[in-house]
Amino acid sequence: MKLLLIFRIILFPVLLPVSLIYGFICLIRRVLGTSRVKLPQTVVSVGNIQVGGTGKTPIVGLLCSYYKEKAVVISRNYGASKNENIKMPQEVELNSKISEVGDEALEIKHKHPYSRVFSGPVKSQTALFASKSVSKDSVFIIDDGAQHLKLKRDLDIIVWDVSRPLIDFFPFPFGMSREFWFTRFKKRIDIINRIDESGMSFLKKMILPKESHASDYSILDIRNLDKRFSPLTLISGIGNYDQLKKEVICFLSKKEILIDKFIRGKDHDDFKWFKPEDESYYIATLKDKAKLLTVIDKDKLFIVESGFSNSFRESFFKSLKESLLN
Repeated sequence: MKLLLIFRIILFPVLLPVSLIYGFICLIRRVLGTSRVKLPQTVVSVGNIQVGGTGKTPIVGLLCSYYKEKAVVISRNYGASKNENIKMPQEVELNSKISEVGDEALEIKHKHPYSRVFSGPVKSQTALFASKSVSKDSVFIIDDGAQHLKLKRDLDIIVWDVSRPLIDFFPFPFGMSREFWFTRFKKRIDIINRIDESGMSFLKKMILPKESHASDYSILDIRNLDKRFSPLTLISGIGNYDQLKKEVICFLSKKEILIDKFIRGKDHDDFKWFKPEDESYYIATLKDKAKLLTVIDKDKLFIVESGFSNSFRESFFKSLKESLLN
């Protein structure tokens, strides 16, 4: 990642003009709009401007906990097999397979079984499919929906990762953003993740929305893990692996537990390539759990449990209610 950053900085005279052109094309596309599908239900989109893991899935889960049985999550079937069975939208059940519905959709269903979850290759088609089988008072939650303009939404929730280099706020290919950071949405709530104390924090605060919620999502527990389990390996295939690594090390240091090894898989990794060591124990996220259990014994796998504070939840739910009423 550092080499890529250096490469982009060196080539900025070439990459920056291309980024500006790309950013303006995206801006024009958003201003002009596209043919949009309007659902009879309320539609809330959770997305980001930056590419990669910014912390969208926890916000989707937070919305599920708020709306409970009324929540209908629309997810793309990332991690599903490339076969005929996954080309059509389908509802995710507790006994669904990752190869059919994708890892993120199945993770959300397992964590929030009272909510309905649908997955498919195209979000607008999946939403239309789901709309026919749920009540009109349902609330649709579009996972990673910021750039999906075919579906009309009542509210956009944008999640920012401010621990990244300032250069990442620029559009492709100079930066790592899908659009300009100043892109406006009609109705929007901003969530600021991973606030750091770096020298760039002041500049980042100047370009980020003034009215935003600072997320305090953090590790609550790694259940049943203690000093007896060694050697210990952190293994995960999530977009924000570096942040996970940092937080796990910090959490375990308070328990005087050390991690011996770190294994980073690709985003939505199936881990079919991985061969566990007989004497090792492993830490992973809920997103990785189902896939890793196919290669790691359940007694040797510990899952990171994370969550928000009550104060953040109350503040966020208040903004959510006010935004949808206005």
